[in-house]
Amino acid sequence: MRPAARLHAAGFSLLELMVVVVILSILAVVGYSTYVRQVVKSNRAEARIALLAEAARQERYRSEHLSYASDLITLRGLPDSARGRPLLTERGHYVLSMRVTPDGCDGTAANPCDGFEVIATAAPGDIQQRDEACYALRINQAGQQDAIRKGQSFDSLTPDQRLDAMHRCWG
Repeated sequence: MRPAARLHAAGFSLLELMVVVVILSILAVVGYSTYVRQVVKSNRAEARIALLAEAARQERYRSEHLSYASDLITLRGLPDSARGRPLLTERGHYVLSMRVTPDGCDGTAANPCDGFEVIATAAPGDIQQRDEACYALRINQAGQQDAIRKGQSFDSLTPDQRLDAMHRCWG
């Protein structure tokens, strides 16, 4: 004789499993995006360290040559063959560049450079490209620090934006 009542099956139904999969997927997406944001934020330290090091090199150079160096190749004492290649920070997250004033100075006592700014910009193809809030950081001969968002230029910053960027990206 067959039992009239069906025995209770052990396990989970397909619906219950799908609910669990959906919940785990949402947690994974939120967790991954938070992780990436923190990695990008922590990589900014590499740019800050590199910029402060280049500014210190410029001050040492100026004490010996009565002028700031006219370019990063000269400042670092690299061979001329290094010209035309991007100078990267230690782990390669940022490309370094430098501008000097006045335009056309060559870093000699006869034609000295009296100002500089060193810029660290997120390297192409690097995870730092996702850092839209602090896409490029900058320091100058006076020690002024600021940063720009992706798509912004340093020349367009207002004083309030400079202050905000300093706290957001350098603080």
